[in-house]
Amino acid sequence: MIWNKQEECLSAEDKKAIQSKRLVSLVDYVYHNVPYYRAKMQQVGLLPCDIQSVDDITKLPFTTKQDLRDNYPYGLFAVPLSQIVRIHASSGMTGHPTVVGYTRRDIANWQDLTARCLQLMELQKMIFSLSAMVMACLQEALVYIMVLSILVELLFRCLLVIRISISSCFATLEQL
Repeated sequence: MIWNKQEECLSAEDKKAIQSKRLVSLVDYVYHNVPYYRAKMQQVGLLPCDIQSVDDITKLPFTTKQDLRDNYPYGLFAVPLSQIVRIHASSGMTGHPTVVGYTRRDIANWQDLTARCLQLMELQKMIFSLSAMVMACLQEALVYIMVLSILVELLFRCLLVIRISISSCFATLEQL
């Protein structure tokens, strides 16, 4: 199954050429727009012109979760905050939360990639499987609801018995 024939049916050479062009552009953009990445690249003696293709990706320094924490909250954003339309953040249980911002274009890319993945997994089969799982869960939930209703009825009966017992105790006390 194919979602985007134009992109998914490229030859290996054409795909590598597009990926290389995008990587070169991205590295240049990040170098000139994110001071942290510029400094990190300079630490390893790397300039944007050193990245010519995807074959050079191993030259780039890694970004770690600690880098995200150290630059909390927005130090690694490559666009102004006014272009950020969605933010995801961790709970920050180990210190500072990690924050990731998304532009409209990021969201559109994410949606397209998700659609491609779902198409690849044959969405129709997956929906049938999910429906079957939901029905199984629903049936189990109905059983639990029936058991719970029986328990609640028993609880009310017990409370009624306790109330009657207490009432008869008070009646007995009053007679004494």
